[in-house]
Order: sequence, then C-alpha cells, then structure tokens
Amino acid sequence: MSRGLSRSRSPGSRDVSPSASRSAENRKRSHPEPPPIIEDMPVPDHISEPVAAIAINKLLDYKWVELYYFTHVGREEAAEFKKAQPDNAMNLVNRGHRVTLEPTENVRTLSHVTRDEHLSWSQLEDAAITFEEEIERIGWPEKYVTMFKVFFGDIMAHPARNRPHGKEALILYQARARYAFH
Repeated sequence: MSRGLSRSRSPGSRDVSPSASRSAENRKRSHPEPPPIIEDMPVPDHISEPVAAIAINKLLDYKWVELYYFTHVGREEAAEFKKAQPDNAMNLVNRGHRVTLEPTENVRTLSHVTRDEHLSWSQLEDAAITFEEEIERIGWPEKYVTMFKVFFGDIMAHPARNRPHGKEALILYQARARYAFH
C-alpha cells in the first residue's frame, strides 16, 4: 500500500481543484446581479410601451422627431424591435469626422414610420400626450414643456376640428409648425 499524500475528507464534501475554483469565480463575476428591490414602491397601475430609443435620443438633443414614435402603434413596434434584437447588437454610425459603434436600438428607425401629416386624429391625440410626458420626463426646460402642452391643447380644442376636413387641416398645420420650430 502506497503512503502517498492523501487528504481525509468528511462525508459529502468534494475535492475542489484550483481550476474548478477559478471557474466558479469566473461564473460569479460574469453572472449579472439581480435588480434591486425598491421597498415601499407601489405596483404600477398600468404598463405602457416605451418610446423607441432613437426618438428619445433625438429629444435629448432637442431635435425634431416624428410623432409616430409616440403613438401606441409606434411604441408597440419599438417594444417588439427591442425584444427581437440581441442585447449586444451594434451598428456603425457616421458622426461627422468619425465613425462610432452604437447599440442598434439607438440608431435604427422603425420600419413603418408614418409622417406627421399622415397621422390620424386619434394617433395625433395619443402621440401629443406621450410626447409631452417624454419631454417632461427627460428634463426639457419647463417653458418648452408648457409651450408644447399649450400648442397641442390648442390644436385639440380648435373649433376647426368639427368642420369638414378640419382635423386633416389641423394635423397638417401641427406637422408644419412643429417642424418649423426645430
């Protein structure tokens, strides 16, 4: 019987080699942490689809963006696109004198963007509310938030909406006026 080195092990214990230990550490390091639990936070009373990242990025830069992104249909399409893309999908983007790598969801437009002047009245109503909420949420100056609330409020309440082709005329007006602002 050989008297080599041996370790006595207790029943149920396992021998852990240094490589197995490193492997466990690597798994631990690469495994994401669970999200934090925010205590005393009420459960939301509704779930709304997020606005496409490309639209939010344009708002952050105070650029004009199509209202379609803020409609219910536009938000649904953005959510479906986000689900279909791998988390690490990237695109090359030309930024003047340089090329950058950016997440696909930040630079890809939705496939069926309807121009502002072709939105329906109900799409305009939906988009206006979401647009106002988003510019407020991302921190546009209060005077701009108020300006757009008054702008869209005046359009929604304008007497022309009850005339033949009045809604179409107001939709066209808002598209041109909002674009001219930017």
